[in-house]
Amino acid sequence: MRLELLVHRIRDLRAGAPTRLGGGVLTVDTAALGEALRAAAGIEVRVELARPGESVRLSNVLDLIEPRCKDDAGGAYFAGFHAPLQVAGSGGTHVLEGLAVVETGALRGLIGGVIDLSGAAARLTPFGSLHHVVLETAPRAGMDKTSYAAAIRRAGLEAACLLARACRSAAPDERRTYDLSLTAEGSASSLPAAGADGAPRLPRIAYVCMLHALGDTRESYLYGQRVRDFTPTLLHPNEVLDGAVVSHHYDISPGMKNTTYTFQNHPVIRDLYARHGRDLIFAGVVAANQPVRLEDKECSAFMTARLSAHLLRADGVIITKEGAGAGDYDLMRQCQAHEAMGVRTVLIDNEQINASGIGEMPLIDVTPYAEAMVSTGNVEELVHLPEVARVLGGDTMVNVPGSLRGPLRLESIVIPGANSTLGLTSMATAHV
Repeated sequence: MRLELLVHRIRDLRAGAPTRLGGGVLTVDTAALGEALRAAAGIEVRVELARPGESVRLSNVLDLIEPRCKDDAGGAYFAGFHAPLQVAGSGGTHVLEGLAVVETGALRGLIGGVIDLSGAAARLTPFGSLHHVVLETAPRAGMDKTSYAAAIRRAGLEAACLLARACRSAAPDERRTYDLSLTAEGSASSLPAAGADGAPRLPRIAYVCMLHALGDTRESYLYGQRVRDFTPTLLHPNEVLDGAVVSHHYDISPGMKNTTYTFQNHPVIRDLYARHGRDLIFAGVVAANQPVRLEDKECSAFMTARLSAHLLRADGVIITKEGAGAGDYDLMRQCQAHEAMGVRTVLIDNEQINASGIGEMPLIDVTPYAEAMVSTGNVEELVHLPEVARVLGGDTMVNVPGSLRGPLRLESIVIPGANSTLGLTSMATAHV
């Protein structure tokens, strides 16, 4: 399976007609895009633009998506949603790098986040350095949160595809290839077999991607399907990078949620690819759900470990989770099941301590088998957000008191990408 990303780097963003890309400048017809999204989603949608460095705060942020489309006649993307069911991860995909479609919306039961685009607070999240096409949405009268969230998702995916398709005629700045038959240097792989001519055998490392499955507005989708009832399954890593996983986390704390953008640019998968053929063999990906019932959690861990150990023949695995609380239990059960089958584990998780960073229970559950863990930070760390000139996405938020223009002092859990359990976070390098 060979995926080629046709990367168009967005260096500036402006309003105008028609929507087009030239010289790294993306011009967006905001009126036409808004009209198309209102027709597609059936809710009110207003399109605003924001650039990095501007004194702008994005509020009520529910999801972020990188604009992409396939390099074929239809240009469809997000199989199972925007495109027919087909295997993702092959062929050419146009990518507008440095740009995100931002879904915003406010309704009782939805939990939005804030993103600053200027100053030190912008460095609290990797999304602070992007250009943004902001979708300010409003529900129809009497609309419940489940229907509203589904409509927001339709608008976001539609916007991401429309923007990318408008730029397909532009020459890409880079062609980036993902193919497990190639080494990290991009040449054909000639990885040594175990013990061949005395050559050392590279360790086989797999990745276990656990997906949340706890409710109609708190789950991830795989090929357009809910993951709450599915059995752990093998994926080619290209499928994840090419839109097979879509976030639908609209009532989970923003700082720890994994956005659709995060899956499209999955840091664990990209890092394993970068080392493939050099000091490890990237064995593959197992997608596992995080069920509600205790016995289902145990079964999911067992079935996942079985795939890692016996089909992928992994020596080690990296395991990530979504959400908090019960997600820690899922993570530890996965760790224990893999270690019991002889597969060494590395876990990635965030911590919930308190504002001081000193607490007795940073994780809800632990197991003695968890000997190697990577922390993505404390979601209760207090951070300062200064006053800004403009707020996009709504003037108020249910989980943030006072004026959103600031200044604000909030826990990092309110900032999307601050403590991502997939590792797409910049908190470690932020100084505020």
